[in-house]
Amino acid sequence: MKWEDNALVIFDEAHHCRKNHPFNVLLRKYHLPLDPAERPQVLGLTASPAGERTVYFTENSLRLLLRNMGRIDLI
Repeated sequence: MKWEDNALVIFDEAHHCRKNHPFNVLLRKYHLPLDPAERPQVLGLTASPAGERTVYFTENSLRLLLRNMGRIDLI
């Protein structure tokens, strides 16, 4: 199965998509190298997007997650 054969990839607990977490490795290795038109949609689910000390750090954390998932257009 090739990554681009998928229409939708769902990551539960997407707040873990940092550093060398398997979600992030998959995205870096298979998702981001593709032309954006060939990429499957990625749905990241989490019940814990916050939890940082301040709103500022929470927003930065969410921006990092979006960037890791290739969604720089939403940053």
